[in-house]
Amino acid sequence: MDPLAEQAIHDRLRDIVRGRTTLIISHRLQTLQHADRIVVMNEGRIAQMGTHESLMSAQGKLSSALAQATPNWKRQGAEGPHGGD
Repeated sequence: MDPLAEQAIHDRLRDIVRGRTTLIISHRLQTLQHADRIVVMNEGRIAQMGTHESLMSAQGKLSSALAQATPNWKRQGAEGPHGGD
C-alpha cells in the first residue's frame, strides 16, 4: 500500500473509533503511535504496557522493534521517520 492510501486509512480509522473503546492488533508499529494504551506481547505474555511515549522512553521491546523496522525513527520523540507522520 502506498503511503498516501495508508495515511487516508489511518485518518478514517481515527475518525471512526473516536470516543469508543477499540482493540487494534497490528504488526505495523507506526499504527500504534496514537493509541491511548499499548500492550506489547512476547511469546504469548505481556512484555510491556503503557503509552507510546512511556514505552519509547523505556527503550524496551517496542522501541527496539521500531528502531529495527524504521532505522530513521527518533527514539527520544514520538515523531516517525517522516517528521511526525
